[in-house]
Amino acid sequence: TAQKKFSRDFHDGAAQDLAALKIYLQSDEKEKAVFYAEHAFKEVRYLIDSTHLDITAGFEETVKEILNSFEKNFAIRTEFLCASQGIAKLSPDVQLKLLRILQESLSNAARHSGANCITVRIADVVDTIHFAISDNGSGFSQENLDEDLQNHYGLSNIKERVAAINGNVEFINKDGMTIAVTVP
Repeated sequence: TAQKKFSRDFHDGAAQDLAALKIYLQSDEKEKAVFYAEHAFKEVRYLIDSTHLDITAGFEETVKEILNSFEKNFAIRTEFLCASQGIAKLSPDVQLKLLRILQESLSNAARHSGANCITVRIADVVDTIHFAISDNGSGFSQENLDEDLQNHYGLSNIKERVAAINGNVEFINKDGMTIAVTVP
């Protein structure tokens, strides 16, 4: 349902920031409280922007809009490289799921990676489309990755969405984090 989807998107972002804000306000740690208040504000603005996806302008244009909104809200530089004719041939439902995967990946990178640049690449390879979101941040330990897949919405949301479009996903921890999705 739409309500479940919104709560999943909201949970890993602003809700955690607000919980941290409350803790730091109670312990009178103003600097940390301000940091989490600002981050919650950015996350909520980004979530509001991302609820208004209109893919009628085309997939590539929508990706550019998402990246522009992300840069504006989080001050993290993005790059977009697209060498795909197949992406435009996917059904609107599959395209929308890929856009939601992108949004979740960006949100995770803003929250956890410490990255200052995120690159989105889309390319056709034989009968598949490769869709990769890479950051130049701190990456993940395998233990943290396994824990996130079991206990948090972020990466498990991505796995669910990829499974729903009969794709595959890899979480690659090398020079930052790459979420590599392959779609038939």
